[in-house]
Amino acid sequence: MNDLISIIVPIHNCEETIDRCLSSLTLQSYKNLEIILVENGSTDQSLSICQQWSNRDSRIKILVSSLGVSNARNEGLEHINGDFFAFVDADDYVDCSIYEKLYNKISQENADMSFCRINNFFDDGHIQKSEEKNLSALLFEKKVFYWYSDGAESVRRVVWRTLFRRSVYDTIRFNTQIFFGEDRDYLQRCYLKSSKSTLVDEYLYYYYCNYFIPNYTAQKYYKERKIFSSRSSLTQNSEKFLNYFGYLDLAKEQRFKALIMCIEDSIIVENKEYLKAVRELYSDSYWKETNSKQYYKSYLKFHKNINERIKAFLVKFNLLKVFYILKHIKK
Repeated sequence: MNDLISIIVPIHNCEETIDRCLSSLTLQSYKNLEIILVENGSTDQSLSICQQWSNRDSRIKILVSSLGVSNARNEGLEHINGDFFAFVDADDYVDCSIYEKLYNKISQENADMSFCRINNFFDDGHIQKSEEKNLSALLFEKKVFYWYSDGAESVRRVVWRTLFRRSVYDTIRFNTQIFFGEDRDYLQRCYLKSSKSTLVDEYLYYYYCNYFIPNYTAQKYYKERKIFSSRSSLTQNSEKFLNYFGYLDLAKEQRFKALIMCIEDSIIVENKEYLKAVRELYSDSYWKETNSKQYYKSYLKFHKNINERIKAFLVKFNLLKVFYILKHIKK
């Protein structure tokens, strides 16, 4: 078998990293690829660099989408020709054998999705394995709560280390109303349709850890008040997903945790706007209901750390000025 694999790469102001990414894709041991680059509002030389690559390799195609990584990925999904598809971020790169190994595994086991493990790499050249010790349990035993755990227990909710079978997931698209956590939302819906997932137990994807890029996106969506509705959509979908698998308390914990995160999101503005933003948040019936005893108690069940419990207490009893002051003291 030599099925076509489509690889979708959103392109946005990545002139410093795109050569590294595309070099790793064009040098793949699995040759039957189409590489779809989706230009997404770049203001640097990214598009010009992509055009140069397209001129050198006929497998590379360039599309244009409206702004946002979900729009870019959806545009790519509308134009794939492959029997399988995958996603790569333009500041990352992949092992030259990743798609051969993911393809062989998904074919041999007749699976719907095949995953690999992740390396984190840094500007100084340091590479660190992403442990994810519970990844196998999530995939093979459907212990989906590991997607919602913290620290060493957690499994990363990302789409870019996975090969998807198109015949199973062809109709699923990214929710363009969710501006962060869109990977989680997409994976949840894929997982519900999946009959079997598998794992290539090797570190084949290299994720670029650049922690010095300011989070302009979060600030932009906060100012437009889209951040609350975005987190609401993401949380409601996660709640349904967890309830489906029987994790009722965890669903409530995630909902109260999301409320805390919304209030933390509000802190990125000046003091005079903070309480106004929170009042707007609590005017929404979903978040108002979230700040109730049942969700608060579920949060406490999962969080024993004193700082986390103090935060929850301040949110539950609307001591939000104190919450704001404490967060700024920590900074």
